[in-house]
Amino acid sequence: MSVEYFSIENYRQVFEQIITSFPDHVYIRDVITNRRIMENTSTARILGYQIDPSTSMHAFYDSILHPDAIEIHHRFCADTLTATEGKVYEMTVYVKAADETWHWLNYREKLLLRNYTGKPWLMLGTSRDVTELINIEEELRKTNKTLSASEAHYKAIIDSQTVFVNRYNHKGELTFVNQAVCDFFHKTQEEMLGRAIYEFLGHEDAIEVEKNLMLLTPDNPIYLVEHRVSSVDEKEYWQHWVNQAIFDEEGRFVEFQATGWDITEQHHALQVNQQLIDILEATPDIVSMANPELQMQYLNKAGYSFFNLPDDAIISNFNVCQFLPERVQRLYKDRILPEVKTQGSWLGETAVINGNGIEIPVSQIVLGHFDAQGNLSRISSTFRDIRYIKEFEHLLRDKELEVQEQQSHLIVDELHDRIGQNLTVLNLNLTLLGNRVEQGKQPITRQDIDTSLQLVEETMASIRNIMSEIRPPALDDYGLFIAIRNSAMQFAGRTGMKIIVEGKTIEPRLPRQYEIALFRIYQEALTNVVKHARATKVVIKLFEKQNRISLSILDNGKGFNSSKIQRNEIREGRGIPSMISRAKDMGAVFTIESEPGKGTQIKVELERPQ
Repeated sequence: MSVEYFSIENYRQVFEQIITSFPDHVYIRDVITNRRIMENTSTARILGYQIDPSTSMHAFYDSILHPDAIEIHHRFCADTLTATEGKVYEMTVYVKAADETWHWLNYREKLLLRNYTGKPWLMLGTSRDVTELINIEEELRKTNKTLSASEAHYKAIIDSQTVFVNRYNHKGELTFVNQAVCDFFHKTQEEMLGRAIYEFLGHEDAIEVEKNLMLLTPDNPIYLVEHRVSSVDEKEYWQHWVNQAIFDEEGRFVEFQATGWDITEQHHALQVNQQLIDILEATPDIVSMANPELQMQYLNKAGYSFFNLPDDAIISNFNVCQFLPERVQRLYKDRILPEVKTQGSWLGETAVINGNGIEIPVSQIVLGHFDAQGNLSRISSTFRDIRYIKEFEHLLRDKELEVQEQQSHLIVDELHDRIGQNLTVLNLNLTLLGNRVEQGKQPITRQDIDTSLQLVEETMASIRNIMSEIRPPALDDYGLFIAIRNSAMQFAGRTGMKIIVEGKTIEPRLPRQYEIALFRIYQEALTNVVKHARATKVVIKLFEKQNRISLSILDNGKGFNSSKIQRNEIREGRGIPSMISRAKDMGAVFTIESEPGKGTQIKVELERPQ
């Protein structure tokens, strides 16, 4: 795996959160400098040492290494300088414990990251105390020399161990298994003996293990391997085995002896570590981590790209405030950090400055991480670029203002056309009556009053009609079809035009905003017919078929050249742009067909909203 932008400091906080709870010694080693750049201290505790936090762990491990193990250690380091993906590198060395006793430590490492040149850089490793295992192997070797005289004693020793111990012949057939093996596979020794070890491995693992066992010689008798095994519960387990070929004094093969232990939890933990890192690096959101003083400790790949940072930039050299506008810096100080300290998190919208020096609006989540004493130790943050959402919100507000303006013009036109004339005549009547009263020449009659009252009633009726058309009560109470039918009857009564409404109530009803939009399109279309079409008949159809809503308005008026719509030559007064806009906003298909002298049909089709 090659990650050019990943620095040591970037990785430290993420990894340290994970490894501190592991019982085994877990570390990351820089193969170039041969330094462990981060690790827990589990091995040191097992060996009985009390490690001062200021102690160099690298120097500590050099000091406890046995002189005979130095050459092994040097070869191990040299091999990992050319490490390849997927291969496990292993060594077992002798180290001194705090009580002056000596222990065997088994180290296994796997390539984690390459540097920006493609060379091996970071190795992920674990170590564990295998003194008991080595002692068992030594006991096995001693016991093998006197096997015929001490078989019962040998078996008792092996069966008492918690590690796996077995023996098998050149065909892989088991000739001995200890109780730990039987317990793992939930079988008796009688059921295990005679079965081939390859039965418990996957096909590819079995082929690889058998091939390497056949290569063992008296000069090279040991084969170390990790592989999957299957137990009766059908779960996948991982085991580590030390296989030793036993030869007689003439160099003839006798049998294989093997010891092993379960590493399933350790293997899965390493997989989880890698998965967490992969997730952080793959997410398009910017993820960062900082200390309580906002000094940055980690930034993912998306963050490097967003801020235009070079791949080799050391993120710990940056402070979060360097990427924030001044007002957001104040927000962090006055609100965000206090809330994180008291409530553990903060969620809201802020802004950051990207690598081009442009202020970008973002939605942000800030989380606090606390130590055992409850003190804030780290701050992690995730934010997302929302500039496109903001642009959409501006467009939506503009559209709302445009609709409000259109409705205002509609109300003004209706008031002028229907009410203004009546009020003018009423004003004239009342003025004439007032003059007659002042002059006293002609008395006011009941007919004079009735004429004015009639104008008042007509004006009130017009106001009710306008209110009904702007927001028909039937639309809220009974739905779209009833509202269109009632409105069409009023249009017909007022204009003398023949209007036919076909269809039925749409059930279940559409969401409110869709009913309003379709009703407004119907109103615009009918208003256009009255004002421009010179039609005598209009047919309105509303129906639903296979979850598709269809509304059409067809008139027999004078028509026009509908191709002008594509050329933007239609006058605003026709209301067509408004209808097109309403249809587009709700995801509907709007069509208009018309020719001079052949009438006009307007049609809106809409998939039923989910």
